[in-house]
Amino acid sequence: MPPAPTRVAFVCLHGSAKSVLASEYLNRVAGERGLDLRATASGREPDDAIPGNVVRRRSSFHSAATWMGSCPRRGPSSCGARAPP
Repeated sequence: MPPAPTRVAFVCLHGSAKSVLASEYLNRVAGERGLDLRATASGREPDDAIPGNVVRRRSSFHSAATWMGSCPRRGPSSCGARAPP
């Protein structure tokens, strides 16, 4: 059984822009270069939705089939909460 890919978590305050674009970019580059990496995005205080301009920008990174979703995810916080798997 092959080892699990190395996971990278990008976390920004609202989990709806910087972390989303960074994770999409890393996943694209890792795939192109054959690197065993998988990035996720989350926020400490997640917004209700990812803004339309971010959704439009991320379309240049991946097809809609690989889009992580339209709602930011809660990430690590100062209270010790864990990022989603």
